[in-house]
Amino acid sequence: MPREDDQTLRDGRRVRGEATKMRVLTAASDLFAQRGFSGTSINDLAAMAEVKPASVYHAFGSKEGLLAAVAEAAGEEFFGLLRTIGASSDVHTAIRTVAETIETHPRFLRLLIMLMLERQNDSPALVAAAQKVRARGRVMVKQWLLDLVGPVITPEHQARIDDLALTLLIFWDGAFVARQLELDEAAFLDLFDKLADFVSERIAEIRREVSAVS
Repeated sequence: MPREDDQTLRDGRRVRGEATKMRVLTAASDLFAQRGFSGTSINDLAAMAEVKPASVYHAFGSKEGLLAAVAEAAGEEFFGLLRTIGASSDVHTAIRTVAETIETHPRFLRLLIMLMLERQNDSPALVAAAQKVRARGRVMVKQWLLDLVGPVITPEHQARIDDLALTLLIFWDGAFVARQLELDEAAFLDLFDKLADFVSERIAEIRREVSAVS
């Protein structure tokens, strides 16, 4: 049985290691967003995080591994902010929550789109991380839509809900890009209100069909 002093030493090292990892992730998120992947060096990251470059490699394996971890961590934070849509039975309120989250926390989508365009051809780790994040978002949105429809639903309607969830994710991506290039805040929010109208119509349509066969 390990001595208490030995256990305390190991616990302290683990805590310090986790703190170091978080500092590196925060620094990488900032620098990748500002400079891109190619424009950011491990030395830059280490200096901002106040760690040795070797610590970055030890924690993430490679610069690409760090990039994948940044994308995944940003996705976890972003979709965590959207958990409130699952508690809303009002389509317009939920969709507006998404719009406001994108407006006030744009880093995730900006970072993901920029890095995917820069690294998608030679970074399987990033692609896998991005796919994992997207899959989580799609499951979350699909479950919200299923809750809106109700408990009785056919396999055909399940497939249509899944397609609608994917459509929403694609719309959010495009709306985000348009917001960066040409839409002001009012136009951006109005676009999401129109999306809410569309989703409400699709949900009402599916509800009528489900009721007809139940």
